[in-house]
This record gives sequence, C-alpha cells and structure tokens, in this order.
Amino acid sequence: MVDPENPTPTLRYAHYCIRKALRFVSPDGTGVKTPRLDVRPSNPITQASEMNLLRANVLCTGAYVCLKLDLYREAYELADELAEIHFLPNVFQ
Repeated sequence: MVDPENPTPTLRYAHYCIRKALRFVSPDGTGVKTPRLDVRPSNPITQASEMNLLRANVLCTGAYVCLKLDLYREAYELADELAEIHFLPNVFQ
C-alpha cells in the first residue's frame, strides 16, 4: 500500500498519483471539463484542447505504469480511453 504522507518514487506511488490525476481531468459526460485549472508555474488551463492534451498525457503515462506493474486490464482500459479522445495529437496515435 502507498503511504501518501511518505512518498517514495516507486511505480506503486506513480500509480497512486495517476489515479488522483485522472479525477481532475476526467470527462463529465458532456465533453471535457473546462474549469480554470491552476498548474503553476505555468498559465492556467482554460481551454478544452489543453485539457484534452493533459488528459491524454495522464492516460498514456497511466497505461505505461500499469503495464510495468502487470496490471494489464487497467492498462488496456486506460489505453482504450486514450483512443477515444477526439482530436488526439499525433504523438499519441
């Protein structure tokens, strides 16, 4: 189990972080959420295209981490969700 109070750079901790990140960038049923997401020191994310790119990065990283942890079903689900994103940048195709 991962202890969020004492994070160590392991794949289990990466899996924990990815799952938390997915809650911030998941779709709400009508498209991608477009609230003002503060990602300091960068500019806030306010456009749906930026949120899609962030979501694609989280999903891709999550699928990789799941593969390394032998969580094949979860890796497949994340990759499938990644493939469903419209206007996906070429780097993810």
